[in-house]
Amino acid sequence: MNYIVLDMEWNQPMYARPAFLENLPCRLEGEIIQIGAFKLNDQLEQQDSFNVDIRPVYFKKMNRKVEELTGFNAERLRAGMPFPEAAKDFLDFCGEEFCLLTWGADDVRLLRENLTVHGLESDWLEPWYNLQVIYNIQTESDHQQKSLETALKFFDIPQDLPAHDAYYDAYYTVKICQKLDIKKGIAEYPSSVLSKAKEEKAPELDRKFIKGYPSTKAILTDKRLQAVVCPDCKKALASNVYWTRQGNNKFFSLIHCDCHGDYVVRLTVTKAGKKRNASRCTQKIDAEALARYEEKIQKERERAEKRRQRSLEARQKEAQAHVSEEVDIV
Repeated sequence: MNYIVLDMEWNQPMYARPAFLENLPCRLEGEIIQIGAFKLNDQLEQQDSFNVDIRPVYFKKMNRKVEELTGFNAERLRAGMPFPEAAKDFLDFCGEEFCLLTWGADDVRLLRENLTVHGLESDWLEPWYNLQVIYNIQTESDHQQKSLETALKFFDIPQDLPAHDAYYDAYYTVKICQKLDIKKGIAEYPSSVLSKAKEEKAPELDRKFIKGYPSTKAILTDKRLQAVVCPDCKKALASNVYWTRQGNNKFFSLIHCDCHGDYVVRLTVTKAGKKRNASRCTQKIDAEALARYEEKIQKERERAEKRRQRSLEARQKEAQAHVSEEVDIV
């Protein structure tokens, strides 16, 4: 079996998330504009390489931040090949028996989204492994995501090629692979990470998009978004779900159907000028994912309680100060 070390660059919307994206078969957080990859044999020896630019069809104008990072411009975008053709060439490059290795979890998730949007199969992406996880375990690091640059510095690997280029970043990822015990890393790969990856590729059901809200608070209290049905049997499961924050603009809630099991409802808020748009979808989750989400809910409740206590203490101090001022005046 061969290892395919993969890296990609992708473009993103210029400003607010375009409304037409909600009519696609799945979310599309970024459109791939470059694929870089290296094929390694069982001994992690380089066998072949792959590098292609891709012409986008949804995000045709370069996001300024992406352009600054990657050096891609409009002329280079127009010269790229269509994504379906590039995907076919990449799959041919991978060969019959392979597994994907990436630095981080975003590349495979974005590749799956792009394949789905173009009506292409994505089952061939399995198996794949996040090298950040293997790196953290084998270098006894914490569980925080480490940048490619951090790992290169750890192994004293010289960095003399441009960053944020899919081909060069894949090349450097190969150098890191050759410092790790990949076979052991795959054999000991945490089941929780595999469970999360399985959840991320689950179909997005009951998708809903509503735009024009005056604020995020208005989104979180909108009954149209709080009312949830089972995606399978359409039975009403909740009319007033509680949203738990999962980042600056993302929220989630858990629902249960006696007939079809557990689901996570995801809510994403995007800016559109002075207004806010809301995108909601539902995904099926297993028992391990359910436990992970319940843990997140518990931690968020603990943080909320700490914020409440700090606010209460601040009000008490303010009241005491006010009383002291009145005593001084008297």
